[in-house]
This record gives sequence, C-alpha cells and structure tokens, in this order.
Amino acid sequence: NGRLFDHSVDYIRSACASVYKMELFRRSGILFESERIYLNEDILFNLKIVRFAKSITVISDCLYNYDCRQGSLTQCRKADMFKRKCALLDNYLTFAKEQGITEEKVFKGRYSQFVIHQLYDCAVSESNWNPDKKDKAKSLTQILSDSRMKDAFRSLDGIQINKKAFLTRAVMETGNPYIFDCLYKFCTRN
Repeated sequence: NGRLFDHSVDYIRSACASVYKMELFRRSGILFESERIYLNEDILFNLKIVRFAKSITVISDCLYNYDCRQGSLTQCRKADMFKRKCALLDNYLTFAKEQGITEEKVFKGRYSQFVIHQLYDCAVSESNWNPDKKDKAKSLTQILSDSRMKDAFRSLDGIQINKKAFLTRAVMETGNPYIFDCLYKFCTRN
C-alpha cells in the first residue's frame, strides 16, 4: 500500500484497479474531478462514490500490471504538484467535514497518514526530478514547512513506527531541504 507509517490497512486509491457498475454513476451523479486541479483525483472519486455502493467486493488476484517507465507522466516532475496535492488535501478534508467524521479518531489517524504521504510524494518528486538546485531547495522548503504536515506528525505522536518511517519523519521535521535531498538520494541509490 506504500504508506510510510502504517502498513496494517490497505486500501484502493486508483480507479484503474476498480470496476464500477454503470448504475452507480447514474444514481450518484458523481464524476471525476479535474486532474488539472487535483493530483490523484482517483482518490477523491473513490472516496465520494463508495458512499453510494450497495456492496463492495475486494479480490486479491493480481489483474493489473503497472509498467513504470523512465520519462512517463508518472515518472517526471510536475511543477505544480505541491499546489495540486494541497488542493486534493483541502477537498478531502472538506468532504470529511461535510460527512461529519473529522473528529473521529480513525479519521484523524488516516487523514494524518494521507497528508504525510501526499507531501512526501511532493518532496520525493522534487528530489528526484528537479534539476535546478535553487528551485529544488525552495520547493522542498515549502513542502517540508507546510503546516498540514507538521499537524499530521503531531497527531501521530506516540504511535510506534518502523525505523525507515522514524528516520523519514525526523528528516522531514527538520525542514532542511538539503538534508532531505541528500538522505533521500543516499537511501534510494542502487
């Protein structure tokens, strides 16, 4: 499931790993949000449409192979990634408020995980694919100092995490773009 701090719960985020009945679209009226505004718009779509499902079936068979190629859209820098991820986080939180679940302990923990993951993705993207060192440092500083991330880390205080998650958290909490970039590259080198 790719989550840094909690591997005990898996969930489907991508619409390409799901099959929906057409009746669900007709009944709900829900459509995909614009990918120009939100990065990972599948998450919002699945979050909203699942409320209208009468039943959900999960199978463990591997029926989808994802080819991760160098230079593909998912493997390159998106200059507006942070802005689009922040829009995703805002929409997600607004939806949760509308549902009246933001005070539930389970929501708080999962939302904190979600925030950290989305912002970690932004930092990794900058570290991997931003060739301009000054711009990379500026972008990483903005990401690492985001108040949502700081709040998410605070809400996870006291939760046991593995060594990788502990180090990642410590590095992200420094807010230092150079430390993050160096350690990320060190930890992911071949």
